[in-house]
Amino acid sequence: MGPFGAFGIHSFEFFADKIEQVPAYAETQMRLIPKRWAWLDAEISDGRPFIAGDAFSVADITGAATLMIASFISYEIPADLKHVSAWANRIQNRPSVSSQIVSSQIVSS
Repeated sequence: MGPFGAFGIHSFEFFADKIEQVPAYAETQMRLIPKRWAWLDAEISDGRPFIAGDAFSVADITGAATLMIASFISYEIPADLKHVSAWANRIQNRPSVSSQIVSSQIVSS
C-alpha cells in the first residue's frame, strides 16, 4: 500500500471501526507523497507516455487509483512536476478512468 492508501486507512472515518487508526502515521504518509511524485516525475522524464513504457499497463492502472484517491482528498500534483502532470492528464483522459473520476482534475494549472 502506498502513502495515499495508508493516509486514508489511518484518517478516514470509514476505517475507524476496522483498524486502530494512528493519525500521526497518516501525517507521515502525507509528507511522503511529494517525494513519491518527484520520484515518478524523474522516472518518466525520459519521455515515455506511460509508467512502464509506451503502452498503458497495470502500473498506470495502479497510478489511476492513486489519482482517484488524490482527487477525493483534493490533493493536487505540484505544477512543477511536468512529466507527472502530463502523465496524469493522459490517464485522466482515458475513457475507462475519466468515467470514474467524479471531482475536479487534480493537476495544477
